[in-house]
Amino acid sequence: MATVTIQKRKRKSGIKYAVRYKNPITRASKHYATFDRMKDAQAAANDLRTLLDSGKKPKPRKNRFTPLKFQDVACLLECEWHTKNTRGDLKIKTMYDYKVWLKQLCDAFGNRLLCEIKKDEIEQFVYETSQPSKKCTKWA
Repeated sequence: MATVTIQKRKRKSGIKYAVRYKNPITRASKHYATFDRMKDAQAAANDLRTLLDSGKKPKPRKNRFTPLKFQDVACLLECEWHTKNTRGDLKIKTMYDYKVWLKQLCDAFGNRLLCEIKKDEIEQFVYETSQPSKKCTKWA
């Protein structure tokens, strides 16, 4: 039997009733819908319960914009490069060079959202990586 709950929420616009359910496979709690009246929420909860008990999933909500982290895009690029390499469109040496640069970029920007990375920061990164290393010592 599916677990469906109705949660009462007090808002500025009045009381709202949120219908939530537990995903039968992952057991993660998910939001289904919000209603103004308890009667509507109860009817939706009953419909949802029968839908889940029959083994079907509720229709997903509208797709929302989810900003990506640099690390996510880097992973997608790496997969694309690997695919191109297996097809013969990208040489191993080129893919290796790309991955070296990508690792340096991930160290600098990995956990940040793409929309948070500013042009100045990228320019600073390019400037710092193009400068000779300070660890090098000159032989006298």
